[in-house]
Amino acid sequence: MITAIKRSSDGYTPPGRKVLGGRLIDTIHQSMTKQIELNDDASQNKIRFGMTYLSDGWESCDSLPLINSAYVTANNGGVYIRSVDTSGATKTAEYCASLMIEDIYAIGPQDVIVVCTDTCKTMEKAWGLVMAEFPWISAIPCVAHVLSLLMKDVGKIPDVQELVKEESIIVSWFTLHQKPLLSSSLLSTWPASFDAPWPSCGF
Repeated sequence: MITAIKRSSDGYTPPGRKVLGGRLIDTIHQSMTKQIELNDDASQNKIRFGMTYLSDGWESCDSLPLINSAYVTANNGGVYIRSVDTSGATKTAEYCASLMIEDIYAIGPQDVIVVCTDTCKTMEKAWGLVMAEFPWISAIPCVAHVLSLLMKDVGKIPDVQELVKEESIIVSWFTLHQKPLLSSSLLSTWPASFDAPWPSCGF
């Protein structure tokens, strides 16, 4: 992206937030959907592997509480479905499950085999509601979320806490002292390519 920006003319005006979040994202979404259909024209991959439905809460740039949803099919990457503004709504298991069920019906419940979300109590209850609606669907926790929780637990170990505290002191010192920070950055930067002074060993 940076390379593309550098190649643009001096008079180029990049699209604003409204264009990015409106016409452009719609165009890209349509393009991705079409490409996935071309990759699996006869739906054989979808039939063989099924689809994974994903849902997660987030905040927009305007600090609006959103519930985002997407699906993944046959290793084609994730496809965004929608973002629901939940302002004023209570995110109960029933409410979250109703959004997931609505999405699954929209993309084709016969193709969805897995629902993936985080592991909060609300989601765990919502899993049961979704699986009651679609008995063939299984629910699994998001691996990245589980690993994040694991690392938080690791961080509670006294020895680890002490190590993190000591490292934060070093990081803070370098952050506040620009010259050493620059020197360390230069020392840690490797050239894009270089000739090794040793012969190749065929590895």
